[in-house]
Amino acid sequence: MCGGLNRSRMDIAHIAILLIIIIVVLIVVFLVVNKFFKRRTEGKKDSEIEEEKTEYNFSGLSDRQKEIMKLLIKKKRPLTQTAIQKELNIPKAAVSRNIGSLELKGLVEKENIGMSNLIRLKKS
Repeated sequence: MCGGLNRSRMDIAHIAILLIIIIVVLIVVFLVVNKFFKRRTEGKKDSEIEEEKTEYNFSGLSDRQKEIMKLLIKKKRPLTQTAIQKELNIPKAAVSRNIGSLELKGLVEKENIGMSNLIRLKKS
C-alpha cells in the first residue's frame, strides 16, 4: 500500500513538473513574438502604424489631409464638408482647400448635393 502511495505522489510530481515546463515554454514564445512585433514597429509613430492598416497611401499628405482621410475611413460613409469641419474642428476654408488637394490626388470624390458637398473615399 505504501508503494502505491509513493507512486501516486511521483505521478503528481511529474505532472507538476510537466505543467511548469509548458508554462515556461509559453512565456518564452510570448516574449519572442512580442519582441519581434516591437522590433517591426520600432521607430514608427502610432499614426504610421495605423496608416499601414489601410489600403490608402498617406505619404505626401499634410497632417490635415491625413486627419480628413482617417475620419472618412473611420466613419465608413460619405460625409459633408460641414460634418468634416465640425468633427475635426477646423476652418471651412481649410476643409475646402484640403478636400480639393485630396481630390486632385485621387483619394476622395466630391459630389455636389444642393448647397452641400458630399465627400467620399475613392476606391483604390
